Formats: sequence, structure tokens, C-alpha cells
Amino acid sequence: MILDNCKFLELSNQDSISCCLKSYCDTLLFYYLGHLAVSNLDGAISEIGVGGSTYAMTELSQQHSRDFYVFDVDPAELAHFGSTEHWPAAKSVLKTVDSKILGQFNWPKFSYCHIDGSKNFDITLSDLKFYLNNLSTNGLICQDDYSNSKWPTVTDAVKQLETLGQLKILMIGDSSAWLTKPEYYDFWMNLLESDSEFGLLAKICNLADSTKLDKYPKYFFVNARLSNSVLEDLDSSEIKYFQQLLTWSEKSSPDQRLEYLKMPYQNQCKIGSAFKLNQAEGYRITTVYNDIKGIDWPQTPPVTLDHIKQLPQQIKDEIKEVHKIDLYERIVKKINTTLFYDE
Repeated sequence: MILDNCKFLELSNQDSISCCLKSYCDTLLFYYLGHLAVSNLDGAISEIGVGGSTYAMTELSQQHSRDFYVFDVDPAELAHFGSTEHWPAAKSVLKTVDSKILGQFNWPKFSYCHIDGSKNFDITLSDLKFYLNNLSTNGLICQDDYSNSKWPTVTDAVKQLETLGQLKILMIGDSSAWLTKPEYYDFWMNLLESDSEFGLLAKICNLADSTKLDKYPKYFFVNARLSNSVLEDLDSSEIKYFQQLLTWSEKSSPDQRLEYLKMPYQNQCKIGSAFKLNQAEGYRITTVYNDIKGIDWPQTPPVTLDHIKQLPQQIKDEIKEVHKIDLYERIVKKINTTLFYDE
């Protein structure tokens, strides 16, 4: 798995770097879709407008040995976020330049691009056209602040090019959109639908299929109101993956958590809601019980209230300790939330 070993997430969690100024759901999608792009395509990667997301792109540069062209008008910001201190093998190429004149120069083809520059309509339109003209075959663009009500001009620019048939939308996050050329659309749909880790992310991020709402051509979108079905098909490795990603933001400092939540997303996705809230009673413990049970624990899970009450205090104390990884207590929460804490 890719995301459960991300250095930029870990560094952000430790307050060592700024986190991406996106929702946590969009951050996971931003990095993973970038990974898919550079893993499957030729070409450099690029970003207009630096910020916490620059660290995620820098990690992609180092991991995949790709040139990373970073454009910004502020040399101080460029130097700060373009630092490769944590990724010494990254191949960053920092350019202090106004994005409006990028089209006047020759650049390599780009497999993954991120636009987080000016929110002016004409400049956003220019940035989109620049990357569309410089995409490698099957290249992908992430447009920041799409559907952000603070910057409606960003959404307007994307929709204008979509109406003109110059791009297609593949995915809409809390406040980001992933776009490609119409001729590359089928490649990406086939790739996303066949990729196993993306399938897991779809469950964590509550991704829905637009065709269920009679919206064509098909795209995925983060549905903050989606009530996912119970995830009864998870094996122990998938549970571990989910727990890892769901605890990155939970273990972060209050300031870092606020960083992910301070954007104007009143209805942003509740990450992992299906996994954390709608799990079938008894399912997770029966799946992972043999991995977590102590030497003296019963051979089969004590899932009824009477069986639990009969456990020796020593075993209750051990189970309480296991709660740190939040696998057991949630199963009996509806029976008695304080069972192992206050008895």
C-alpha cells in the first residue's frame, strides 16, 4: 500500500511541515492520484502556486525520480516550500515566474499538475490551458479550490473549458477537481476502476458515482452525505490500512487538525465514516480477535454482555489496553460504553 507509508503525512502529523491546505480526504486523493499518474505515465510533474501540497509533490518527485517544476511569483514562498530538506533526492526545479507568461517558454511534458495559483478567472483559465497544452499522454491535472464558494471563478473556468470540450472531469473532492483531456478520459476511468488501493480510498472518502444521479459522462465525487453500506468485506490487512490513515489526522496536534478543517467546507466528507460508524456489530472483533487476544483470553470472542461481565478483571484490563488501537471497544459500545473503564 502507498498511502500508509507517506512521509509527508507523517511529518505533517509531527508538526515538522505544513499540511496541505486541503481537507484530509482531498489530501489523500491528491497524493494517491499523483502516484498513479507518475507510476503509469511518462513526463515531469508540476505545480503553480506553492503551499503544503508542494511537500506531497516533492515526495512524488523523489519516489519516482521525476523532475518537479514549481512555479510561483513569490521567491520567498518558493524557497520555503520548495525546500528538499526532507527529500534530498527530489528533483525540484524552482521558477519565480508569473504563470500568465508560462506559455511563452518551452517546457517538458507533465504527467501530473497542480494548480493553486491566482483565483482570478482569466488567470485560472490561462493556467488550465497551459497545462492542457503541455500534458504528457494521459496526463492529469488537479485544480485546487474547485467548488470552493470563496472562489467561484475557479469553478467557472473549469466549467467553461468542459463546455468547450477541452477537458473532462474525473473526480470532484471536497474542494479540488481532477481533470484530463477528453481523449485520456477512458484511460483514467479504466485505471481507477481496476486499482485496488483506489477502491479502498473510495470507501474511506465516501466516493460516489455520478451516473447514479444520472450525471454523464461519469465521474467520481466525494459525497459528504453518503451513507455507505457496511464494510463487511475487509480483511485484517485492510483494517490495518484504514486505521493507519484514519489516525493520521486524529493524532495530529489541534493546530494541524484545524489546518485541515478551517477551509469553508461546511459539509465536507466525514472521512472513514462508514468504517468507523456503520460497521456491523461483532464484525471487526471476529475478524481480528486472534490477532489481539491475550494468552488467557477466551478462545472465541465474548460478544454478549453476560460473557463480557464474566471476564476476570485482568482480562478486562488487557482489553482496555488494546483499546488504544480502537478495535474492540467499539463493538460493545452500544451495549455499555463504560464497561471496561468504570467497573
